[in-house]
Amino acid sequence: MWWLDLNAISIVQVGALLKISLLLIKKFDSMKPIYALFVGIDNYPAPVDKLSGTVNDVNKIKSFLEKNYADRPLHIKTLLNEEATYDNFISAFRNHLGQAGKDDVVWFHYSGHGSRQPSAQEFEKLNSGKKDETIVLYDSRPNGYDFADKEIAVLLSELSAKKPHILVTYDCCHSGSGTREVQHEYTKRLTGDRSDTRPMDTYLKGYYKTRSVDVPDANYIFFAACGRYQTAKESFSGGGLFTENLINVLNANKELSYDDLFVGLRQGVIRMKWDQDPELEPVGDTSPNSKFLDGNLMPHVPKYAVYQMDNAWTMDAGNISGIDESIKLSIYDEDDQSIISNAKVIKSLAISSIIDIDSKPDVKSKFWARPLNLPPLPYKIGLSVDKNLEPHFLEQSKNYFNVGFDTKGSNNPYQVVQSGDAIVLKDTVKNIDILSTKSDNLPAIDVMVKSLDQIGKWNRLSLLQNNKCYIDPGKVNVYLEIMDTSDQFNKYPAGSIDIKTSGNKLPFKLWVQNVFTQPLNFALMYMSDHYMVKALKNEQLEKSDQPTLFWGGGEDDYFEVPDGLSKSSDIFKLIISTERVDVSQFELEEEIEFGEIPSRQRAIPGINKPTKVKGEWWTMKFVVNLTR
Repeated sequence: MWWLDLNAISIVQVGALLKISLLLIKKFDSMKPIYALFVGIDNYPAPVDKLSGTVNDVNKIKSFLEKNYADRPLHIKTLLNEEATYDNFISAFRNHLGQAGKDDVVWFHYSGHGSRQPSAQEFEKLNSGKKDETIVLYDSRPNGYDFADKEIAVLLSELSAKKPHILVTYDCCHSGSGTREVQHEYTKRLTGDRSDTRPMDTYLKGYYKTRSVDVPDANYIFFAACGRYQTAKESFSGGGLFTENLINVLNANKELSYDDLFVGLRQGVIRMKWDQDPELEPVGDTSPNSKFLDGNLMPHVPKYAVYQMDNAWTMDAGNISGIDESIKLSIYDEDDQSIISNAKVIKSLAISSIIDIDSKPDVKSKFWARPLNLPPLPYKIGLSVDKNLEPHFLEQSKNYFNVGFDTKGSNNPYQVVQSGDAIVLKDTVKNIDILSTKSDNLPAIDVMVKSLDQIGKWNRLSLLQNNKCYIDPGKVNVYLEIMDTSDQFNKYPAGSIDIKTSGNKLPFKLWVQNVFTQPLNFALMYMSDHYMVKALKNEQLEKSDQPTLFWGGGEDDYFEVPDGLSKSSDIFKLIISTERVDVSQFELEEEIEFGEIPSRQRAIPGINKPTKVKGEWWTMKFVVNLTR
């Protein structure tokens, strides 16, 4: 350990040392090796239809890496056409990508046909529709097997155990759940679904035969070319529409978060109006706000794609995101990031809004919007501090949509109060102190105000509900099973659940059944009692005659009261909708560390881990209150 006597050097020297340190950190980050596996199959043997753009996809991505990341150790392996057999694929994944270690970077990309196949009977309760989502390898048909989502899960779990940062991109059909299709002007990357049921012992050479059907977990960022029931198209330039737009956005700016990359990517794809809607999903312990091919978190400010659809300007955010007709917007140019106009929301739908832009832009360009306000929360934050401090709090609150102070009220759910030289943020409902600091510590006070903004975001999700839904909520069957202290599972509907743990770990399972006439999307969010929000699962489920195990059931899925506490609460928020919801907008990666600012990091409590209807949604909430 080394130390520096700041009294003995000048401010200029300190600045120089900090600059050197930042350069060293940047240099260290730039040294992270990249291990890449790119698979592209055009020349499928009969009976599978041939494609024409998948090898082009691989070459585009490979060239992008070699051009833009030459300063980092690059380990790139490609499997093209007849090289991409079942055995070669497993070997390349384990032996090539498997070389990646902690904090290294992995990119796996697949371009080819996607398909579906009836699952082994043992997996039926894990699948809506009882189907595997598959990628079609060179030797999959007619006498081999497609590579199923449950097999990819095993390979990713093995890789994830070594703790690299993993990116997975699929340019194929059915990719929204794990899997491409030219018709008229374009080519589809979809081959026929298989009708033969797959035997259990054929998954990854017998992997599941010797263990339960518990599909292993992994941590990775996943980009899909299209939704679960859509097709991925090939562009006029001879490659996947998804891959072409992915590289176009990255060529403009590779210093992006995955969320920002997704905004630009989705703009380019949906502007073609070919019914293809890319998806982004952070899986496991990953964040959409992490940097592309890096993994470190980046500053996040909400921004939404803007494009013209059906002669109307549309923004990719609606009333599920808290957008209504009171919202004002700034419109930015995607290329130079400059503000080009102001706008307002004139009609808010479930996941999108129709907007009116003051200065009509060129429809051929790309744009995004940033809200200038949000609807007010149903509460104000009480503020009772010395008059000399009050202006500082009020000024800081102008930086956040979710902080509004009340200097006269006394019945507020949150109160900032001063006693002597101490400033305390209190939760008056739970009767607990959240944060405290000294009255002369302005940087810590600023942290307190920023934390109030996070608390506001958390409360927006907690209160989120739609009271005007057309669909009867009884069209879904959702319940939570929790094991009691006598090792019996008890069934609980949505609502508040009070359980005494007696110090035990209580396993749980969340079951979901869709009995509506069309597929519905289920987005499951975990909300900790320290104001963290994590997206657990975001999946479309078909109508089914039995419940599906949606979350839990694994050896690490249990409720418990953390050490040192006598009670805790865990909240599951389930958003049910006719369209897929962008869950990344709700995530709050860090828990608020209760106590004096700054304080020790606290562990996360609770779990360890007919005519088609559109624009409908509602929510359900499970609040699990635990006491020892």
